[in-house]
Amino acid sequence: MKKAQLSYEYIVIIGSVLVLLLPFFYTFFNGIASKINDYYATETVNLVAQATRTVANLGEGSKVRVPLRIQGIQKNDIQRSTVALDLPKGKISAQGASCIGAAPSILRGTGTFFMPVTSFQYMIAVGDAPVISHVVPEGEKPRRENCFQPATIYTNDEFDIYGANFKQNSEVIVTRTDNNNKQTKRTEYKSEQKLEVDEPVLGAATYIMEVIDASGVTSNSLIVQVNPPALGGAD
Repeated sequence: MKKAQLSYEYIVIIGSVLVLLLPFFYTFFNGIASKINDYYATETVNLVAQATRTVANLGEGSKVRVPLRIQGIQKNDIQRSTVALDLPKGKISAQGASCIGAAPSILRGTGTFFMPVTSFQYMIAVGDAPVISHVVPEGEKPRRENCFQPATIYTNDEFDIYGANFKQNSEVIVTRTDNNNKQTKRTEYKSEQKLEVDEPVLGAATYIMEVIDASGVTSNSLIVQVNPPALGGAD
Protein backbone atom coordinates (compact mmCIF):
# COMPACT_ATOMS: atom_id res chain seq x y z
CA MET A 1 0.00 0.00 0.00
CA LYS A 2 2.83 2.39 0.89
CA LYS A 3 4.62 1.58 -2.37
CA ALA A 4 1.49 2.34 -4.36
CA GLN A 5 1.05 5.60 -2.48
CA LEU A 6 4.68 6.56 -3.11
CA SER A 7 4.34 5.75 -6.81
CA TYR A 8 1.26 7.91 -7.02
CA GLU A 9 3.04 10.79 -5.26
CA TYR A 10 6.00 10.49 -7.63
CA ILE A 11 3.64 10.66 -10.59
CA VAL A 12 1.97 13.77 -9.15
CA ILE A 13 5.34 15.41 -8.51
CA ILE A 14 6.69 14.59 -11.98
CA GLY A 15 3.46 15.77 -13.57
CA SER A 16 3.60 19.04 -11.64
CA VAL A 17 7.23 19.62 -12.70
CA LEU A 18 6.37 18.97 -16.35
CA VAL A 19 3.46 21.41 -16.17
CA LEU A 20 5.79 24.05 -14.72
CA LEU A 21 8.37 23.40 -17.45
CA LEU A 22 5.91 23.52 -20.37
CA PRO A 23 6.07 27.35 -20.75
CA PHE A 24 9.87 27.12 -20.80
CA PHE A 25 9.90 24.45 -23.50
CA TYR A 26 7.30 26.36 -25.51
CA THR A 27 9.35 29.57 -25.35
CA PHE A 28 12.58 27.70 -26.11
CA PHE A 29 11.31 25.86 -29.19
CA ASN A 30 9.32 28.87 -30.37
CA GLY A 31 12.53 30.90 -30.18
CA ILE A 32 14.38 28.29 -32.22
CA ALA A 33 11.63 28.31 -34.88
CA SER A 34 11.76 32.10 -35.03
CA LYS A 35 15.53 32.06 -35.53
CA ILE A 36 15.18 29.47 -38.31
CA ASN A 37 12.57 31.66 -40.02
CA ASP A 38 14.85 34.68 -39.72
CA TYR A 39 17.77 32.72 -41.16
CA TYR A 40 15.82 31.53 -44.19
CA ALA A 41 14.34 35.01 -44.77
CA THR A 42 17.76 36.68 -44.56
CA GLU A 43 19.23 34.15 -46.98
CA THR A 44 16.27 34.64 -49.34
CA VAL A 45 16.42 38.44 -49.52
CA ASN A 46 20.19 38.36 -50.05
CA LEU A 47 19.97 35.74 -52.82
CA VAL A 48 17.10 37.51 -54.60
CA ALA A 49 18.80 40.91 -54.30
CA GLN A 50 21.99 39.47 -55.77
CA ALA A 51 20.01 37.85 -58.60
CA THR A 52 18.40 41.20 -59.51
CA ARG A 53 21.85 42.80 -59.73
CA THR A 54 23.08 39.91 -61.88
CA VAL A 55 20.30 40.15 -64.48
CA ALA A 56 20.56 43.95 -64.46
CA ASN A 57 24.22 43.62 -65.44
CA LEU A 58 23.44 40.99 -68.10
CA GLY A 59 20.74 43.16 -69.69
CA GLU A 60 17.20 42.81 -71.04
CA GLY A 61 16.05 39.24 -71.59
CA SER A 62 18.43 37.69 -69.06
CA LYS A 63 16.98 35.30 -66.49
CA VAL A 64 18.21 33.29 -63.52
CA ARG A 65 16.45 30.81 -61.26
CA VAL A 66 17.29 31.17 -57.59
CA PRO A 67 16.96 28.13 -55.27
CA LEU A 68 15.11 29.31 -52.17
CA ARG A 69 13.62 27.97 -48.99
CA ILE A 70 11.19 30.15 -47.05
CA GLN A 71 9.29 29.61 -43.84
CA GLY A 72 6.66 31.73 -42.13
CA ILE A 73 6.71 34.64 -44.61
CA GLN A 74 3.61 36.84 -44.28
CA LYS A 75 4.12 39.00 -47.38
CA ASN A 76 6.77 40.47 -49.65
CA ASP A 77 7.60 44.12 -50.20
CA ILE A 78 9.66 44.00 -53.38
CA GLN A 79 9.62 47.32 -55.18
CA ARG A 80 12.03 49.77 -56.76
CA SER A 81 15.39 48.69 -55.32
CA THR A 82 14.35 46.93 -52.12
CA VAL A 83 13.80 43.21 -51.53
CA ALA A 84 11.93 42.86 -48.23
CA LEU A 85 9.97 40.09 -46.50
CA ASP A 86 7.59 40.52 -43.57
CA LEU A 87 7.87 38.05 -40.69
CA PRO A 88 5.68 37.90 -37.57
CA LYS A 89 8.41 39.73 -35.62
CA GLY A 90 9.45 42.28 -38.21
CA LYS A 91 10.86 42.93 -41.67
CA ILE A 92 14.08 41.69 -43.26
CA SER A 93 15.40 43.50 -46.33
CA ALA A 94 18.30 43.85 -48.75
CA GLN A 95 19.16 46.23 -51.58
CA GLY A 96 18.86 44.94 -55.13
CA ALA A 97 19.04 46.49 -58.57
CA SER A 98 16.86 49.45 -59.53
CA CYS A 99 13.27 49.08 -60.73
CA ILE A 100 12.47 45.62 -59.36
CA GLY A 101 9.00 44.37 -58.52
CA ALA A 102 6.87 41.33 -57.70
CA ALA A 103 3.24 40.34 -57.30
CA PRO A 104 1.92 39.97 -53.73
CA SER A 105 1.57 36.18 -54.13
CA ILE A 106 5.34 35.78 -54.55
CA LEU A 107 7.55 34.62 -51.63
CA ARG A 108 4.80 33.94 -49.10
CA GLY A 109 4.22 31.09 -46.68
CA THR A 110 6.54 28.10 -46.50
CA GLY A 111 8.23 26.06 -49.20
CA THR A 112 11.29 25.18 -51.26
CA PHE A 113 11.43 26.15 -54.93
CA PHE A 114 13.34 27.88 -57.73
CA MET A 115 12.36 31.54 -58.12
CA PRO A 116 12.78 33.14 -61.57
CA VAL A 117 14.30 36.61 -61.69
CA THR A 118 14.03 38.20 -65.15
CA SER A 119 15.22 41.45 -66.72
CA PHE A 120 12.57 43.14 -68.89
CA GLN A 121 12.78 46.38 -70.84
CA TYR A 122 11.43 48.65 -68.12
CA MET A 123 11.86 46.60 -64.95
CA ILE A 124 13.17 43.44 -63.29
CA ALA A 125 10.55 40.92 -62.19
CA VAL A 126 10.86 38.52 -59.27
CA GLY A 127 8.63 35.52 -59.92
CA ASP A 128 6.40 34.71 -62.88
CA ALA A 129 3.19 36.52 -61.83
CA PRO A 130 2.11 39.75 -63.56
CA VAL A 131 3.72 43.00 -62.40
CA ILE A 132 2.75 46.58 -63.28
CA SER A 133 5.63 49.04 -63.44
CA HIS A 134 4.13 51.91 -65.49
CA VAL A 135 0.74 53.20 -66.65
CA VAL A 136 0.86 55.84 -69.41
CA PRO A 137 -1.55 57.48 -71.87
CA GLU A 138 -1.85 55.55 -75.13
CA GLY A 139 1.26 55.81 -77.30
CA GLU A 140 3.44 57.38 -74.62
CA LYS A 141 6.68 55.61 -73.80
CA PRO A 142 7.40 54.99 -70.12
CA ARG A 143 10.58 56.18 -68.47
CA ARG A 144 12.40 53.50 -66.52
CA GLU A 145 13.28 55.90 -63.71
CA ASN A 146 9.54 56.38 -63.06
CA CYS A 147 8.86 52.70 -62.39
CA PHE A 148 6.26 52.02 -59.69
CA GLN A 149 5.62 55.75 -59.26
CA PRO A 150 2.00 57.02 -59.18
CA ALA A 151 0.85 57.55 -62.77
CA THR A 152 -1.37 60.15 -64.44
CA ILE A 153 -3.85 59.49 -67.26
CA TYR A 154 -7.04 61.22 -68.47
CA THR A 155 -10.72 60.33 -68.49
CA ASN A 156 -10.98 60.62 -72.27
CA ASP A 157 -7.82 58.62 -73.05
CA GLU A 158 -7.07 55.01 -73.72
CA PHE A 159 -3.94 53.91 -71.88
CA ASP A 160 -1.10 51.41 -71.90
CA ILE A 161 0.22 49.26 -69.07
CA TYR A 162 3.87 48.22 -68.98
CA GLY A 163 5.55 45.69 -66.74
CA ALA A 164 6.27 41.97 -66.85
CA ASN A 165 4.71 38.50 -67.16
CA PHE A 166 1.47 39.63 -68.79
CA LYS A 167 -0.70 36.99 -70.45
CA GLN A 168 -3.49 36.75 -72.97
CA ASN A 169 -7.05 37.51 -71.79
CA SER A 170 -5.99 39.57 -68.78
CA GLU A 171 -8.28 42.14 -67.19
CA VAL A 172 -7.56 45.40 -65.42
CA ILE A 173 -9.35 46.17 -62.15
CA VAL A 174 -9.51 49.90 -61.35
CA THR A 175 -10.64 50.71 -57.79
CA ARG A 176 -11.54 54.25 -56.80
CA THR A 177 -9.85 55.07 -53.48
CA ASP A 178 -12.57 57.35 -52.05
CA ASN A 179 -15.51 54.94 -52.40
CA ASN A 180 -14.05 51.55 -53.48
CA ASN A 181 -16.13 51.52 -56.67
CA LYS A 182 -14.54 49.18 -59.20
CA GLN A 183 -14.30 49.25 -62.98
CA THR A 184 -13.17 46.23 -64.99
CA LYS A 185 -11.40 46.87 -68.29
CA ARG A 186 -10.56 44.39 -71.01
CA THR A 187 -7.01 44.45 -72.33
CA GLU A 188 -5.38 43.86 -75.68
CA TYR A 189 -2.30 41.71 -75.24
CA LYS A 190 0.74 43.14 -77.05
CA SER A 191 3.55 41.27 -75.32
CA GLU A 192 4.46 39.91 -71.91
CA GLN A 193 5.65 43.45 -71.17
CA LYS A 194 2.70 45.49 -72.50
CA LEU A 195 -1.10 45.59 -72.38
CA GLU A 196 -3.29 48.11 -74.18
CA VAL A 197 -6.60 49.23 -72.65
CA ASP A 198 -9.10 50.72 -75.12
CA GLU A 199 -11.68 51.74 -72.50
CA PRO A 200 -10.96 54.99 -70.65
CA VAL A 201 -11.42 55.10 -66.88
CA LEU A 202 -14.76 56.75 -66.05
CA GLY A 203 -14.51 59.58 -63.53
CA ALA A 204 -11.68 61.85 -62.44
CA ALA A 205 -10.27 60.58 -59.15
CA THR A 206 -7.43 58.59 -57.60
CA TYR A 207 -7.49 54.86 -58.33
CA ILE A 208 -5.67 51.65 -57.49
CA MET A 209 -4.94 49.62 -60.63
CA GLU A 210 -4.28 45.87 -60.78
CA VAL A 211 -3.96 43.29 -63.56
CA ILE A 212 -5.60 39.87 -63.16
CA ASP A 213 -4.68 37.15 -65.62
CA ALA A 214 -7.01 34.44 -66.92
CA SER A 215 -5.95 32.03 -64.16
CA GLY A 216 -6.87 34.55 -61.44
CA VAL A 217 -3.33 35.60 -60.47
CA THR A 218 -3.26 39.26 -59.40
CA SER A 219 -0.44 41.72 -59.99
CA ASN A 220 0.89 44.31 -57.61
CA SER A 221 -1.14 47.51 -57.37
CA LEU A 222 -0.23 50.92 -58.76
CA ILE A 223 -1.71 54.29 -57.82
CA VAL A 224 -3.15 56.09 -60.85
CA GLN A 225 -4.45 59.65 -60.86
CA VAL A 226 -7.18 60.09 -63.48
CA ASN A 227 -7.65 63.75 -64.45
CA PRO A 228 -10.27 65.49 -66.56
CA PRO A 229 -9.55 65.67 -70.30
CA ALA A 230 -6.25 67.35 -71.05
CA LEU A 231 -7.88 69.86 -73.44
CA GLY A 232 -10.63 70.82 -71.02
CA GLY A 233 -13.41 68.80 -72.68
CA ALA A 234 -16.30 67.20 -70.88
CA ASP A 235 -15.60 64.45 -68.38
